[in-house]
Amino acid sequence: MNKYRIFVILSSALFLLPVLITGVVSGSDPADDLLSYAKGDTVTVSGFAAGSPSQGVAVWLFGNNLWDRNMISVGSSGDYSYELSPSETSSLAAGQYYVIVQHPGYNGKFDVYTSTDAQGQTIVTSDAGSSFIIGGSGSLQGRQAAAALMGMLDSNDIDDMYSYTSFILKDPLIEDNSDDKVYEKGVISLSGSTNFAAGEKLFYSLQPLEFGPTSKDSDMPEGGTSGNIYVTGSHPLNLWNVEIDASDYPAGEYMFEIGRPDGSYKTTMTITITEVMEKSPAGNEKTATSVQTPVQTSVAAETEAITPMGQKTPQSPFSVVVPVLAAALSLLWMGCGRRVL
Repeated sequence: MNKYRIFVILSSALFLLPVLITGVVSGSDPADDLLSYAKGDTVTVSGFAAGSPSQGVAVWLFGNNLWDRNMISVGSSGDYSYELSPSETSSLAAGQYYVIVQHPGYNGKFDVYTSTDAQGQTIVTSDAGSSFIIGGSGSLQGRQAAAALMGMLDSNDIDDMYSYTSFILKDPLIEDNSDDKVYEKGVISLSGSTNFAAGEKLFYSLQPLEFGPTSKDSDMPEGGTSGNIYVTGSHPLNLWNVEIDASDYPAGEYMFEIGRPDGSYKTTMTITITEVMEKSPAGNEKTATSVQTPVQTSVAAETEAITPMGQKTPQSPFSVVVPVLAAALSLLWMGCGRRVL
């Protein structure tokens, strides 16, 4: 689990130093550029308190229907650290939270503190005489409570100093950005986005949906795998990516899960793995071609033959004899006619 650190420096000077924030963040609010965390992340507030006060520092946390105050010891070099564990952030409601780190100041004591009144309500009280209800009927919440506390600490009659920061806690989110849900056997890539911390470890699992007995003699491998990946930083959401070699997996439907290793949050989706489709080499694809059969036309017997140019048509012997006989008969008829006259 990646830990975010919010560094706050408290100085003994009589002015407010800005909050220093370092470390990798899981995202930010587009409007206010606030630090953003997913429920279940570890949030650590740490920094340096000038003078290494023996009383330590007081860390106040305000949210919707929530307030907390913890005394944190300060090391000999002035360093301190306050942590919200994964179980604590998981139990918190999504929303904006305000953190105020209070330094006891010159006099070495906290001039603003909590007390309980006769009605059992929790009161934030100032040695300067002001107070407000933090727990009970009519209590201030979230931003209003944080503003009221800073107003007390800003009083000229109070020598305590403070620094502050704010962060947003969001419900866990893991989104699937993969375009396809059907993959051919081979190396498949699944990816998406998340508001989990960059560097945070995620657990993934790919298992077949079909379940049943298999033959002892079957040499078909059983598809499925699991493992861990780490979130990659990005903006506005971080990214995750899983690559799985499914070359030997049986074709079918599979359930893919990804989430926190402790199982506190995960998302699932169904994918299908198919056999590799055979593809024809480029340029050698076979195409269907229609062939037309020539139409033969019978030629009538009486049709004259066509004689090629430059060639004489062969003549029958009768083509010469018939004209000669006709001429002879004509002469004979003419001779007989003259004798009659």
